[in-house]
Amino acid sequence: MSQEFFRTPSNEELRDFKAIPLAVQKNSIQAIFKRKIEQVENEYLQQKKKPFCSRCAKMDFQDKLDSHQQELSRKVRDQMRSLEKKEGYANTEKMDFDMDLSKYGDPDRFETGKDREAMEPRPGVMKEGQIVRQEKTGVHRDYRCKIRGCGISMFLSFDDLKKQDTDPKITDLVKVKR
Repeated sequence: MSQEFFRTPSNEELRDFKAIPLAVQKNSIQAIFKRKIEQVENEYLQQKKKPFCSRCAKMDFQDKLDSHQQELSRKVRDQMRSLEKKEGYANTEKMDFDMDLSKYGDPDRFETGKDREAMEPRPGVMKEGQIVRQEKTGVHRDYRCKIRGCGISMFLSFDDLKKQDTDPKITDLVKVKR
């Protein structure tokens, strides 16, 4: 009962067909932005151990892209049509968006939620006369973006917490672990 989803195009269909080169897809403005946002998000979350609202950045980028394309369609509709006829697609890689991504990692952008203990499963180990099946490895710290209410949760190990926090309740939590 399986149906074939892909079929060989007819000669009539192939006459006006022009394939979009794979290099264009990889170098589109969306693909370039996605790689850039992943790099910056990794820097904030993994290296700096600070929250970063990639959801807001992606939404702002899409809004900017939509408004730019809408403006293009208003002003140069004929030029875009000729470009599509010539190249077979609308070339958006020439669009340049310089977005300041550091504002999406600004500490003032976030409300700090509660910290939850991060537990990691361990084989049954005897500690103080009891079998321990889980061990505390750090905390999951919740943040909420003040702009759009995006929820972000980060894992912070106890070593990261020592470097970052001077909060007495966190210091007590680290002492309990040891």
